[in-house]
Amino acid sequence: MSAVDYIALELFMQPLEDFILGHSRLALARLGIDPDQDAPRWIDVKCDLSSITARSGGNPVDATTAIDAGYLSFIAHNALNPVLGYDVYPGTLVRLRDTSSNETLWTGALDDIDVAYEKQSDDYTVTINASDAIRELKATMVRGAPGDIDATNPPVHRIDDRVEQLAAAANVTTDLDSPAHGWVTQSASLGAWERFGTRPTGYNYGPVDAENRLFINDTIDAVRESISMTSGQFGMQRLATGLTIGTIYRFYALIGVGSGSGSVWNFDESLATFAVGTDSGERSIGVQVAHNGRKRYAVAEVIFKATSTTRRLRVFRDYTGELPHTDVTYNIGYGLLEQWQPGSPLLPLQPVAYQSNAYNHLVMAADSAGQPWHIDRLGRLATKPAAAPRADLSDQHSSASTHLCYVDVDAGYSTSDTVNTLDIDNRGRQPSHEQADAWIVHEEPHTLTSPASVARYRPRPMNLATQLPDALLPGRANAIFTTHDTPHETIRSITVEADKQPLARSLELGDRITARFRDISSTYRIAGIAHHITPRRHRITYETRTS
Repeated sequence: MSAVDYIALELFMQPLEDFILGHSRLALARLGIDPDQDAPRWIDVKCDLSSITARSGGNPVDATTAIDAGYLSFIAHNALNPVLGYDVYPGTLVRLRDTSSNETLWTGALDDIDVAYEKQSDDYTVTINASDAIRELKATMVRGAPGDIDATNPPVHRIDDRVEQLAAAANVTTDLDSPAHGWVTQSASLGAWERFGTRPTGYNYGPVDAENRLFINDTIDAVRESISMTSGQFGMQRLATGLTIGTIYRFYALIGVGSGSGSVWNFDESLATFAVGTDSGERSIGVQVAHNGRKRYAVAEVIFKATSTTRRLRVFRDYTGELPHTDVTYNIGYGLLEQWQPGSPLLPLQPVAYQSNAYNHLVMAADSAGQPWHIDRLGRLATKPAAAPRADLSDQHSSASTHLCYVDVDAGYSTSDTVNTLDIDNRGRQPSHEQADAWIVHEEPHTLTSPASVARYRPRPMNLATQLPDALLPGRANAIFTTHDTPHETIRSITVEADKQPLARSLELGDRITARFRDISSTYRIAGIAHHITPRRHRITYETRTS
């Protein structure tokens, strides 16, 4: 393998007693390595190999985020035989590294070691296969989203949070390469509070008191309304103006228990009947009841996407039966409206009672958000937001620093990847409108279509598992139809000579590139990378997807 002198294939193992794969004890001493030290270390075994093949990423179906397991395979001659004392076994860490830039190209662990002996001599050949972290994800069973049994306090998982949970379950590290994201103070204007709904007979309430704040958190801008309620829906609302269409907002409120003759242990039951929502129909799912030492209080929140510049924000009692302790005073604190600072996609991923491996859970969450993911060079579960193209590929030579000249391309037109009918198995639990604090799971799949595409190309179905509120399914389907319901010319893969073009070795999964072939010119996302290394050549094939 000396011709490709920048490649190192390294195993993390203990050295043999007398030598380290071609390095004399004197040479090790000159390198500052103690040959008698038993601690495992990264040891380059390239000199004993005849070929190396490594692959990561790659989508078996273009319209989903599912990816193939990464693998690495290499062949050694008269070396790495465990029977002869080599410290290699399934689970040994392995990495492919570019020594010219000190960049790791692939990381994983050994799966299988096969030794074949020659019949006429003492020679032997060792074939070793390794896999990336997809193996751990597929081997780890996950029952469902945490807390999914507790219908009164269901969690709402967002994509980054869910990815972290699933990676931790499989003992896989993460690198969620997203810009700063989180909830920030809203930029909309909020009008005065007003009552809404019909006030039942016998209701008594005091005026809104802007100075009387809840004893929950002194930094929360909340006012209090003291009312005595019996039944029905009744509450307060305020108009938010200046919203940004398409932006995700969160409105939450604090509801505290004041004076009353009822027993404290029943207050939780009363607080659980509160809800927050908007005049467009969004509403909170459950409340969190807590105690801060002086008051028991509930927190409820609703997340919505602005479809106009205005929305009325509401706090109300969502209960139609007889309420306990009608003489209890409730201090309804109206909390903050916040907006989401974009980073990774934010969607209210619903809790699921779905027993499968972490990989299937991850694909379901990522498909719900339309968020591509991959296993990166260091073996981490990673996401990468869209960015400017890092390279421009064509079959013409150029002196531009971002240009790569390819030696092979797979391009064409096909209807086989067209998707115009989605059979969505939405496993996310949905709030029941017939029974308070209850959940339902739809047994029948949702079928959504792109009618014009169906009429022209015949039905081309695809199954998709999600965990979304039902109301968001049409939007998710439309996002898929936008790029997949019409066949078009595309570049599927590109192969470059990596030993002659260092830029090629620096491109990673998730990077954007611009590629041209004849009349086809577009921006693509690198969805798969395959390294083919022999003693004389290093070629890289990029599998591309529409960016």
